[in-house]
Amino acid sequence: MIKVFGSAIHAPEKNSSEAPDYFVEIPDLELYTQAESLDDALEMARDVIKLMFKEAGIKSFAVDWENKDAGSFSVRTSDIDGLLAFVMKRKRHEAGITLQELAKKMGFKSHNSVAAYEMADRSPTVGKFAEIAEGLGYELVISLQKKGKKSKKKAS
Repeated sequence: MIKVFGSAIHAPEKNSSEAPDYFVEIPDLELYTQAESLDDALEMARDVIKLMFKEAGIKSFAVDWENKDAGSFSVRTSDIDGLLAFVMKRKRHEAGITLQELAKKMGFKSHNSVAAYEMADRSPTVGKFAEIAEGLGYELVISLQKKGKKSKKKAS
């Protein structure tokens, strides 16, 4: 299983005269929800993530709130190829780069190799995925965590 993404939760101000709304933001997915209760805001975020992943063809995944008060969550999946394809395509679109432009940056003769990665027809090695990330203006960061341990990161 692979776990990805994180979030931030913004609680309403205590002295505000407006309706107390909770905001959940997941910048990596360009996802923002708002509701009167924390549980409703989290459930809306979960529903959108499920829809995004189903539309992307990711076969099996689960959305877990590890510490909802701190805003920590993860998406777990065993469909690594589908997840890499999903992330790669989203980041390429965010960067405004075409398949052809990325293929050229990567030194590929054709954009078909990049398209095969984005459709999860081919699996990039970790090294190749790091090169693709670099071509999109990102750095690949890998973190290992003991099974069964919860993240101790706190939202700021």
